[in-house]
Amino acid sequence: MTRLSLQLPAVPGAADPDPLAWLLAAMRTGRPPFRHCALDAGFAGTGAIRLGAGDAWLEIVPAAERSASSAATVPIVPGLALTPPDPESLIDCLTARAEAIDHVGISLSQRDLDGAAWEDFIARLAAFLPAWRLEIGSANDIVMIVCEGAEGERAAAIELVHDRTAPFSSVHLCLAMGCDRAELEARLPPPLGGAKPGDEPFFRSVALPPSLAVPAYLDLAFSDGEMTPWPAIVRAMGKRIGRAAPR
Repeated sequence: MTRLSLQLPAVPGAADPDPLAWLLAAMRTGRPPFRHCALDAGFAGTGAIRLGAGDAWLEIVPAAERSASSAATVPIVPGLALTPPDPESLIDCLTARAEAIDHVGISLSQRDLDGAAWEDFIARLAAFLPAWRLEIGSANDIVMIVCEGAEGERAAAIELVHDRTAPFSSVHLCLAMGCDRAELEARLPPPLGGAKPGDEPFFRSVALPPSLAVPAYLDLAFSDGEMTPWPAIVRAMGKRIGRAAPR
């Protein structure tokens, strides 16, 4: 399967250790439980987000500049900003409790990318990767690339969003955790952890220490959250881009 390449705009002064760098390195090496079969992700010093596969490429320079020491909190969504936990403690928590990558999300604000460029990129990308557009009545355009693993393995996804409401682009990784909601809320009380509106039954969001030119965070999925597998979601609520969805 063709892999999606993602280069993220690093800024100087990142935390050491940097939880995001640690996660991406684990994904690149395929180390369990952080395998992600269709994504190659790393850092770039260009100040741009670069995303693509085959001859379909997109490069955007985020309008909202930030540095690693620019703020004590990280904006997750409008109205929710969180304080990054201690980097070593966060890595220890992920080492002990993370079980799998659920999805990697790249949200591109309309401030950084116009609609025509987005549509052209998605149309070209769908020639290289199986892409599904979710039809859920959202104001945003949500495109999913589902990565089905070996039998018995959890399917993962890459979520590409053209965000028509957020004032900034962002990156997040969702990890399936081997602990329930009560434990995660106890480990990560406010302002270290919080829930995006509508995600309260499924995820606890945690800010990553600033190391990118855009906000970055984790969604930690509860073991008692009862998430629907991605293949079932796209078949029920998605439309295959470039071809008819299988029946």
